[in-house]
Amino acid sequence: MRDKTLNKKSQYIHDLFSITDEDVVATHQLITDDISLMQLSLTEGQILQLLIKMNNIKSIIEIGTFVGSSAMCMVKALPENGHIYTIEKDITNAELAKSNFKKHSLSHKVTVINDTAISALNKLTDLSPFDMVFIDASKAEYCNYLDWAELNIKKNGLIVADNTLLFGNVYSSDNITKKVSKTIIDKMLSFNKRLSDKNKYLTTLLPTEEGMTIALKLF
Repeated sequence: MRDKTLNKKSQYIHDLFSITDEDVVATHQLITDDISLMQLSLTEGQILQLLIKMNNIKSIIEIGTFVGSSAMCMVKALPENGHIYTIEKDITNAELAKSNFKKHSLSHKVTVINDTAISALNKLTDLSPFDMVFIDASKAEYCNYLDWAELNIKKNGLIVADNTLLFGNVYSSDNITKKVSKTIIDKMLSFNKRLSDKNKYLTTLLPTEEGMTIALKLF
């Protein structure tokens, strides 16, 4: 449900169940060209807020900051003592995200880490366990991020990942708008398969336009 590609059904949902907070909307509108589709829609952002509120989430790791739109969605749902550590390898994006959080007086609740994901995650291990991880970065590394999450997200914590339908490539080779390599498809299939293990997770994959996997960690 990326905002620029709304069909009638998605538009109806968007009109009723999207974030309207001015700070979030302003951050979401910073990017106006085609790469804006890389960020969550405001409807998907409200899904994250619902998860945070329902599960009393206080500590979040975000893998893939971009300009801070999804982190802004999440931080607005956190309690005053909540905190997000968000990881972004691109220095320009990381600095823009920092500026956004400072502008909206949220820097005390968000730490932007300019580093590769695996390097940053290894450094954050000392602060674990965390309540939730939100994954929206290199698709080739999703299984590696899950390896980390299995060790560092608390029991009954949340593992949430965007783009898990991989533009349709995980279930069909027909009418795909963005084809990706077989290697990445296989890795995403493995990621979703691992999270379908009912002995370890209670999981669903929401059929948003890009696909959002939500897993409750049972161990």
